Amino acid sequence: MPIIAINGKSPVVAQSTWVAANVVLVGEVELADDCGIYYGCVLRA
Repeated sequence: MPIIAINGKSPVVAQSTWVAANVVLVGEVELADDCGIYYGCVLRA
């Protein structure tokens, strides 16, 4: 899973979060406890 920082801000993923292998997280994204991000998603903030 690519995690990409933008302007010095990186995604934060809670330990109990499930993220599919091909998800891309970019910038100031915060994933809270017990959520799921499924195949093919790109989250950017």
